[in-house]
Amino acid sequence: MMSKNFDLLLKLVIYAMLLYGKKLLKMPTGKLKAEGIDWIQTAAEKGSVQAMQTLGQAYLFGKGTNRNVSCGLSWLEKASENDSISSMVRLGKYFLEGIFSELQPQLGVEWLVKSTTDLLLLCDYIAGVLLH
Repeated sequence: MMSKNFDLLLKLVIYAMLLYGKKLLKMPTGKLKAEGIDWIQTAAEKGSVQAMQTLGQAYLFGKGTNRNVSCGLSWLEKASENDSISSMVRLGKYFLEGIFSELQPQLGVEWLVKSTTDLLLLCDYIAGVLLH
């Protein structure tokens, strides 16, 4: 029982780190935004999948930190490897459309297939991209 309580408390603390970091990212000064990235990175390193995705997006778009595409994609891949469906979809889209990397349609489709069980939705998305 004590172990379960400790695990729950630890998860709550890590989630609080993420929330605090996201709050700081919304602040007007660069110093506070950088501190926000530090909190989010700590949460990601402690295993928060949501923090991994947030950090990946922050690096990709240069939000609160210098833009670093390879680091951003790496964090999204870590989130995806931990079953983040939204990270899988983002990676699929980025690789399929050549956003943040060279066009890699096969890799994009692989990430999208991993992210969905609805084959019709996937086919509709791919057709839309290819016909666009």
